[in-house]
Amino acid sequence: KTADCMVEIGAFQNCTSLTSFAFPQSLSEVQGWTFVGCRKLKEITFLNGEESGRPGVKTNSTVETITFEGEEAPELTGNPFPFKESILKIMVPSGKSEAYKAKWDSYESYHSKIEEKS
Repeated sequence: KTADCMVEIGAFQNCTSLTSFAFPQSLSEVQGWTFVGCRKLKEITFLNGEESGRPGVKTNSTVETITFEGEEAPELTGNPFPFKESILKIMVPSGKSEAYKAKWDSYESYHSKIEEKS
């Protein structure tokens, strides 16, 4: 259900076997409600980080780990991760935790969850 580096609305809706997902490096847009009904989804990875803070990743699953591969923290707006209560870890590149925290200064609830990848 992906085309032109875009993830369409509800692309993986009700995929009951999906446990983790990595957005492609070439991602340009996430349209919305990508993972609704994916009850087993526990981890989402953003390779370029550009679309990660957008509402398109909304899900009603209990995602526990979010991984960012980008050297720079993405811009977050609104309620980027409405499942934030279930997030146990936000993994960032080695040596980048302070940079991510600084960019996310208005999202202090995420700061204690940030861990650097080794």
